[in-house]
Amino acid sequence: MTAGVETLSQVAVARTRVPAIWRVVRAEFLKALRKRRTWFLVILYFIIGPLLQVLLRGTRALDGVALASNNLNGILGNLWVRLAVLLVVTMVFIEDRPARMWKSVLPIVPWRSQLLFGKVLAGFLLLGVLMLGSGLSSYLVGELVDALTPGQVRFSVRTSLVSLLTAYAGQWAGSIGYLGLCFLGGWLITSPLVAVLILYLLPGLLEQGVNSGLGWYVGRFKPEGFDQVAETIKGLLLTPNMEVGRYLVRISGTNWSAAGHALLVSAGYAVICLGLLWLLFRRADIHN
Repeated sequence: MTAGVETLSQVAVARTRVPAIWRVVRAEFLKALRKRRTWFLVILYFIIGPLLQVLLRGTRALDGVALASNNLNGILGNLWVRLAVLLVVTMVFIEDRPARMWKSVLPIVPWRSQLLFGKVLAGFLLLGVLMLGSGLSSYLVGELVDALTPGQVRFSVRTSLVSLLTAYAGQWAGSIGYLGLCFLGGWLITSPLVAVLILYLLPGLLEQGVNSGLGWYVGRFKPEGFDQVAETIKGLLLTPNMEVGRYLVRISGTNWSAAGHALLVSAGYAVICLGLLWLLFRRADIHN
């Protein structure tokens, strides 16, 4: 009996040694596995997306590498990435906002900062599983199509599997800015439905607004040498910097400079948004 009590105590002590952030991540993954929305995303990105590309592009242009490369501009293009980020953030964060309750299956309650950044890390990792899984499924579907349609002339995509994995990793990393924006917006907007609608449309609306404002300013005042300033401002917008993968898998070659710029801009958005969220979250009246 004593041995049994000692064993249970040792298990409890061992649990406390696990970093609190990782306990939050594990709890969020367990919660996500029970959500129907998770399996909807898996079916959409792992099965429907690659099959849609086969139907739209035809088997003549497909093999594993080609389909996975096209996937970066298709199912992992800007609009689809925004949808995936929003649904993931909704699962791990936005749904808890209206009730001001932060669901957890943790035996030991973490500090607020650990809870917040554990949720952010869980959302980022879930998004990575979704994106990398989408790339793998596209590659497998492309190889299957290639095997079932022998003798077809293929369009060559000059890239290796290593370059393809690099492009998908870059696309995943490039989503961190929009992820941070969604976490901040999910905290500021109390209604989950309104938050999802606004956050999905916000990057595109901001881009259109900035472009229209710059066009009006140039047309109104006709400043000399303003073109470079306008291009710099446009280069700092979130929307054009979300698709890092398209710079890393290109027929004309990899554009590391553009990819690096996009990652820096996205990281800047993440730091600003998550920093503001941390300041608001640690002061709020919440219940762990």
